[in-house]
Amino acid sequence: MSDGIVESAAAEPALADKVNWLIDRARPAGCGPYTNAEPTALIGRVTGVRVSHTTVWKLRNGAGGEPADES
Repeated sequence: MSDGIVESAAAEPALADKVNWLIDRARPAGCGPYTNAEPTALIGRVTGVRVSHTTVWKLRNGAGGEPADES
């Protein structure tokens, strides 16, 4: 029974894959790839939560976990 749970968890995409998927698909048609600073500004504007472009870089490259509020 636990084997199915382990297999499901192993098939789950990494956080970096999810972040990159979202950033790649969230940009307007005809717009080039986002820099790390652009999602940072969007996050701040929409949520009021400040994150650095370094935090976004870490998330996109698998170097960071869940970011803390940097305000």
